Amino acid sequence: MVQTDGQIKTGRDVAIAALLGADEFGIATASLVTQGCIMLRKCHLNTCSVGIATQDPEHEDRYKPLVESKNIHRFLETVRWQIAALTRELGYRNVRDLNRADLVATTPEAAAMTGLSYEPQWRVPAVAAGG
Repeated sequence: MVQTDGQIKTGRDVAIAALLGADEFGIATASLVTQGCIMLRKCHLNTCSVGIATQDPEHEDRYKPLVESKNIHRFLETVRWQIAALTRELGYRNVRDLNRADLVATTPEAAAMTGLSYEPQWRVPAVAAGG
């Protein structure tokens, strides 16, 4: 069983991890941000300013579980739909079918370094990549 965690925020991130062989995916930070966490990194002090990681009634009242549970649900559903779309695009019915054979290099240099086949048609356009 291969588990992966760290900077996984989207269905694309999960799909890439699955292509690389991961069986389980941790998306804890993204889930915290989805419910309003502003990453002050003081959870252990019991003074969470948004009320997620506290038992202090004054701070706890700031957290709205009904609202935030809907935000988490929307986020996880979005990730699920992204994974499903990418899985179907690669010709599979189940995310568990994704494998390293589906990975391709989009530049000759990447192909030389990784041993993956060079498939320039899979290159993400600069606009879609944020560039």
